[in-house]
Amino acid sequence: MAQLDCPCGFIHYLDPQPDSAILTFPDADYEKFERELLRIRNEHRPEEMQFEFGRIYVCPECGRLMWAQPGDSKYSVFAPEPRTSE
Repeated sequence: MAQLDCPCGFIHYLDPQPDSAILTFPDADYEKFERELLRIRNEHRPEEMQFEFGRIYVCPECGRLMWAQPGDSKYSVFAPEPRTSE
């Protein structure tokens, strides 16, 4: 089973699909994405989507974001700023 390990120890299980990922793509690609959606809707073949998404996973334990850009399988990890009491 595919998985993505957060540095805090939490495991995101990537199977089965759909999983908990937030899908992303550059705003500049929005028209291309719309055309692709229309194409697959008209052809009734959603399994043939030919558009690459980025994926963001949010760790429910520590709040880190793990992000793979569209077309990339390597994840960058971003930790939230520590909270300060005011």
